Amino acid sequence: MNNRRLGILVGMRWEANTLGPLRRTDDLVWLVSGPGPERAARAARTLVEQGASALLSWGVATGLDPLLSPGSLLIPEVVHGRDGERLRPDARWRAAVLAQVGEVARGELAETAIVLQDASARRVLRASTGAVAADMESAAVLRVAHSFGMPALVIRVVLDITTTDLPAGWAAAVTPEGRIAVRRIAAQLLHPANWAPALALAQARRQAAHRLMTTAARGFDALAGEGATAT
Repeated sequence: MNNRRLGILVGMRWEANTLGPLRRTDDLVWLVSGPGPERAARAARTLVEQGASALLSWGVATGLDPLLSPGSLLIPEVVHGRDGERLRPDARWRAAVLAQVGEVARGELAETAIVLQDASARRVLRASTGAVAADMESAAVLRVAHSFGMPALVIRVVLDITTTDLPAGWAAAVTPEGRIAVRRIAAQLLHPANWAPALALAQARRQAAHRLMTTAARGFDALAGEGATAT
């Protein structure tokens, strides 16, 4: 790694568990930011302070394109910021990872500051950006990386898809530290109307976690090595 460090940011604690071999190298540092652009920006700056020379945004995304399914892998060339900016990950690093991880979905990613709870909100964001998926942290990571003149990459896997609504209260069940508040989830499951969407989300999470773990294993060389030297 040429004495350089990869910094990996994830929004949720369970997403960190999918990093697999990437968590066990000597030349990286990773943090759980909790959800949202502001927390992600603070965590990304902390990674830089801890010696990171390249940043990776890792985790799940909300599907905006109805053709996508849970587990679809995205390594976008462009991330749309909320103010209309078009943020670009490092092209050489992205190409190196793409060569290792196999099939990925095509399309761009959009930034959202809130959990897109229902299908109609996702359709609105797709119409305004043309993006195929959205997340809350990646644009912030790219902004911080660009401000320090360092390479950055985004790897996201689709969790929930545009045709389904999340269980009621799901957003409130995520803590600022990126944990799932089990008691809040349990309270929501007292309502039978939430059973089907909760089951669908649990299945989608398993698919997304598996795809992330597979990507970490297949793309290990390009992620752990190329990221430190990309320009």
